[in-house]
Amino acid sequence: VEIANCMVAGHVNFTGTIGKGVLIGNHNNSTGSMTNVYLIAEPTITPLQGATNAGITLNNVARVERSSLSNLNQKELLEKFPILDGEEQTAWVCDNGTPVLKTFASWWKGREKAIIPNTSWYTGASTSKKYEITTAGELYGLAKLSQTEDFTGWTITLGADIELNLIEEGTVDSWKNGEEPLNKWTPIGTSANPFAGTFDGQGYTISGLYLSATETAGMFGYTGATTVLKNFKLVDSYFKTTAGILGLVGKGKITLMENVYSNAYLESSAPYSTAGTAEVGGFVGILEPIDADTVTTFNNCWFDGEVLGKTTLSAAGFVSYIGSKMTLEFNNCLNTGKITCANRAGGYIGWINAGWWVSGSTFEANKWRFNNCLNVGEISGSATYTGSYIGHVATSVISLALTDSYGTGTKLVGTANRDTIPSGHIKDREYLINTDETILFPALSGEKENAWVSDNANGWNDTDRGTPILATFAEWWIANVGHDELTVDFSWYNDNDTKFTLYDAGDLGGLAYLVNNTSEQFTGKTIILGTDI
Repeated sequence: VEIANCMVAGHVNFTGTIGKGVLIGNHNNSTGSMTNVYLIAEPTITPLQGATNAGITLNNVARVERSSLSNLNQKELLEKFPILDGEEQTAWVCDNGTPVLKTFASWWKGREKAIIPNTSWYTGASTSKKYEITTAGELYGLAKLSQTEDFTGWTITLGADIELNLIEEGTVDSWKNGEEPLNKWTPIGTSANPFAGTFDGQGYTISGLYLSATETAGMFGYTGATTVLKNFKLVDSYFKTTAGILGLVGKGKITLMENVYSNAYLESSAPYSTAGTAEVGGFVGILEPIDADTVTTFNNCWFDGEVLGKTTLSAAGFVSYIGSKMTLEFNNCLNTGKITCANRAGGYIGWINAGWWVSGSTFEANKWRFNNCLNVGEISGSATYTGSYIGHVATSVISLALTDSYGTGTKLVGTANRDTIPSGHIKDREYLINTDETILFPALSGEKENAWVSDNANGWNDTDRGTPILATFAEWWIANVGHDELTVDFSWYNDNDTKFTLYDAGDLGGLAYLVNNTSEQFTGKTIILGTDI
């Protein structure tokens, strides 16, 4: 006899004198075991026949009050009824009375699951050096594999939206108040083995990520020099640490971050001793240079969450701390997040603790470049070190260059007495509301159209954000403008060329028009895509 992960909640009516048991009425010296079995029944009736259990071993077989099982969450259920061999998740779900089997719970629909890391998708032998993951188990498997594999030269893509914990209204707020979900995140990449591949979300969304750490951590804990992160949204997620560095990327080097949106909540109560020991950033905690002149680029990224540095030295929407000389470029980036820190706070960068001196007071200019960028987030730090773009620059000279970039507030850089910032970049919200986005943010070199749109389909108003947002993440624009209003464009075509690059839906529509309506069949010619369409 083997009974495991079972419960008796019904009434056992007994009037005879032989075979009185809640689980087994009568047995003839059977052998076996009972494990994790709970009895909601008359206290005078034994689990098995009579007063002896004969050859059956009882492991955690207990009588319980109904009330002790009526308010369990999924985490507590998993403790009561652990996963059995072959199961991918606990078989039980919560109910108002007692736990029930989710197989027969019509309301369940497989919503909250205990995630088991799945590494079977990775063999290390793909000729394309590319893997697609589509489930929460496979994403957890990536984190597990990254303990020993840095994925240099590999591309990991998402093939579906992935929910790591069930998200309902108020879920993230409950995490802020100390509740913990069933599934806790382990970062991708370690200090000894930083992730160094490409993570391409292909436009999909990760939600419900919960991380509570006592060390440097993030969705990616550590990253290496060849890291590329692009094309995904991280929503309804929670990060907290009591020590070290925190961010979507905790600490590391990055070649490119592109088309990434996050509304995550990040909180650090890490105590600091020296610079670079306690920092928290919406996208990166500490950003390190690949080398001084190799550019780390952020393209079309939007932080829309909240960063709280309770005891940290710095906090920011994008990068909290830079401690070494490096070259940075931000193109079409937006911060609408709330940034709070007792010390240094910035919409984009909290603290730059390295300068670009050549000799004496001579320095190299234009090493921290912002093109078509906007900060309208609420930034709260010390009176001395709070800036719309950068909280604090430790050196006496800075290498900031801004083109068609704006911020609300009073100062772009919080630190006083640094070199003069060109005027005209601090704007009030009324100006941003009343000025067309194509004037504020002209198309950058190589773009086919402006990357910015108004914050709703009817124009800007105070009922929404009241400022321009990035078209890539504007749901109304994607649904109503980005797909429905296609302008056929074949201006890229020249009869004398043999190779053509298409960049948008209009170009692709132009190709179809030329093939279907002219004599051009492109025999011996090559068409390539220059971007996702």
